[in-house]
Amino acid sequence: MENLTPMLRQYNEIKKKHNDCILFFRLGDFYEMFYDDAKKASKILDLVLTSRDAGKSGKIPMCGIPYHAVDSYISRLIKHGYKVAICEQTEDPSKAKGIVKREVIRIITAGTYLDQSPETRCILSIVVEKNTIGMALVDNTKGMIRANEYLKIEEFAGVIARIPVYEIVYPESLQEEISHLIEKIVGKTKNFSFSPQEDWKFHYETANRNLCEHFKVHSLAGFGLSEKMIAIRAAGGLLEYIREMSKSPMNHIDKIALYDDSEYVYLSPSAIRGLEIDALIKVLDKTQTAAGSRLLREWIMHPLKDTEKIEKRLMAVSILRENQQLQQNLLNVFKQIYDIEKALSRLSSGYSNPKDILAIKNSIALIPEIRKVLEPVCNLNDYFAVNDIPELREYLEHAVNSEIPASHPEGQIIKKGFNQELDFWRQLKESSSKWLKNYQAEQVKKTGITSLKIGYTQVFGYFIEISKANLHLVPQEYIRKQTLVNAERFITPELKDFEEKMLSAEQKILEIEKNLIQKVIEKILEFSKEIHAFSNSIAAIDVLNSFSIIADSRYVKPEINCSDEIIIKDGRHPLVETFIEKEFVPNDTLVDCNENRLLIITGPNMAGKSTYIRQVAICVILAQAGCFVPASRAQIGIVDKIFTRIGAHDEISKGYSTFMVEMSETASILANLSSRALVILDEIGRGTSTYDGLALAWAVAEYLYQQKVRTLFATHFHELIELATNHPGVKNYNVAVKQWQDEIIFLHKIVPGGTDESYGIYVAKLAGIPENVTARSREILRELESGMKIPESNEGKEQLSLFVVQVDPVLEKIKDEIVSINPDVITPLEALNKIYQWKKIIENKE
Repeated sequence: MENLTPMLRQYNEIKKKHNDCILFFRLGDFYEMFYDDAKKASKILDLVLTSRDAGKSGKIPMCGIPYHAVDSYISRLIKHGYKVAICEQTEDPSKAKGIVKREVIRIITAGTYLDQSPETRCILSIVVEKNTIGMALVDNTKGMIRANEYLKIEEFAGVIARIPVYEIVYPESLQEEISHLIEKIVGKTKNFSFSPQEDWKFHYETANRNLCEHFKVHSLAGFGLSEKMIAIRAAGGLLEYIREMSKSPMNHIDKIALYDDSEYVYLSPSAIRGLEIDALIKVLDKTQTAAGSRLLREWIMHPLKDTEKIEKRLMAVSILRENQQLQQNLLNVFKQIYDIEKALSRLSSGYSNPKDILAIKNSIALIPEIRKVLEPVCNLNDYFAVNDIPELREYLEHAVNSEIPASHPEGQIIKKGFNQELDFWRQLKESSSKWLKNYQAEQVKKTGITSLKIGYTQVFGYFIEISKANLHLVPQEYIRKQTLVNAERFITPELKDFEEKMLSAEQKILEIEKNLIQKVIEKILEFSKEIHAFSNSIAAIDVLNSFSIIADSRYVKPEINCSDEIIIKDGRHPLVETFIEKEFVPNDTLVDCNENRLLIITGPNMAGKSTYIRQVAICVILAQAGCFVPASRAQIGIVDKIFTRIGAHDEISKGYSTFMVEMSETASILANLSSRALVILDEIGRGTSTYDGLALAWAVAEYLYQQKVRTLFATHFHELIELATNHPGVKNYNVAVKQWQDEIIFLHKIVPGGTDESYGIYVAKLAGIPENVTARSREILRELESGMKIPESNEGKEQLSLFVVQVDPVLEKIKDEIVSINPDVITPLEALNKIYQWKKIIENKE
């Protein structure tokens, strides 16, 4: 250290405290990075890696970025998994004695990063004790911490699946336990940033005291958390962490609440993935505001279970749908609203960007216009009530300039007339051009030099420039300042005095405005609750308006009730119909907990089985989120859980094969059923041998039937259609196809009855499998169905038979029927009909 320059000694002292961060060290108009930070950052940010003299130690690696372009560089480092510590100069360099004081003013992490995108980032805090998982979460746009406890890992996994978690904090003593828990839930498929913290932050007494002090309460009992000690520990540790990262009290976080997911439909992680909820949200999102876009995602991820709350949303959508002028007026005004939630978060976190102040000012200035637009409907539905913030709105209108310049806004942020002292210095500065013009005219008249002119440079300040031809006319009181090739520059006592006043005025303006801006920010933060309430109201109306735009003539308002029936007439898949070129074929659905509790759907590959069962679940989600559904009629008996087992994929990061994943997801479904659950199963038992798979699929279907759970089961195990014979609540359906010559036409229509045709070889042909392979497969299929050994390849004798089928299931079925017939009871006509049926089965088989 003694061999380093004073500045680098200061750098190393600060860096030692922030070893886990890339340190942005402010030097003038740049943020500089040194040593390993410079090497890492230069590669990621495409910067030139240079060097700096370090004193007796020689040279060290260095790179830098302009301070005004810092956001884009921070974004790239965060995406690469780094934390960034911002180290600023904390005193005026011109007044500093020795090295300028510097300190880290904030640390930016994956969870605390406040970018300009509408997406939200959540930090999740976890404390595990015995068999209880305590969690707390906060996102970077809301002023709320939400916390709860979970005894079942599946419930906790559901939370992580629905929330955009970017960073996880936890007590460092639980490092191994937390790592194991997260890996068990998501494997290594999600790239979380892990931030272990000192254990004391999560001690109950410390956490409870910090939370009560922050929210200015004596107890957390009023928030539903008093009995949840582990959740309180997680919440207290989370609050301490985000305050430490932002180096500020985080006053915009003004609420703590129980994360009560009992109000919402449980969507299993596999349901969110299998139903492609993220893609669905993109199709549905017609919102105009960032807050609206975030809320739409939250509503779809958290469908409601309360029929009254659902109906309230649906009625609001109906009102907007029936008033297209109101729809358009809302679109027009919402386009002008900024992301005030993030702007408020940035101001509370210590940022003082004038753009954030202006965003809040201009957005709440629209409140009177928004209320006027909503006036015809404000008494029809509570969602259309928007509260004004007149005190803050008027204050900002008086204080903040509405047209702050995009570049170099310093000195022009506070509005004229807000502060007398600021106005005085501004007036002095603005009058400078007039004074200079008059002074130049006086000097021309005084000296007789018509080419005399007054100029300014940052290096030399103000000067009088006189050409060499006129130097003999220069008055004695002129003081020579600079010599040029064809001219000389002078100053006068009056000009020097003016320059000092101008420099003083500029400094005064910036100093006064800086203090005033801080007061404006403090005023804004005083109204953080009201700003959040306004933003929440606008976001909800924006989402409802988006739903009403989606709800064209082909969407219908669903009837929500407490029955167990789900009845959909002409239902469609909202995602699929958006992207296919031809007309989507609608289908009907009737499923309940009694006579139609288990629907077995069979049919060919590519016919639409998977699309059909998915669209039923999606229609339920849309309806219970408060959105119209793509159908001509829909009656939804409330669903409280949606489970799916869709698609084939492995999870190598967990060491799970495709079949293991399938069985794990199925096991989770069977262990967490409820009487109001909806289960969507697509191909159970494919990843193992045929008989094992069939046995498992049959047993799972029987179990779901016995539990009286609404289930749609798409399968290629045609044997499952036999369940309907002895189980009155099982209904068979198949996807209709039409055969014409050698072609198969998929009609995509769900019709009653089962089928034993899969047309797999035809689908393989459509997929581009070579003709000689499909021809060979047809040959093998005929032999397998006849119970014979697979014939050898026509190419030679070297190909061995793979297996021999000893039992033909079709013939076995006929045999079983013959054995069950009583010859003494059956009539001759019934016997003749049976023989015809068997003959037809054998002919079709061949």
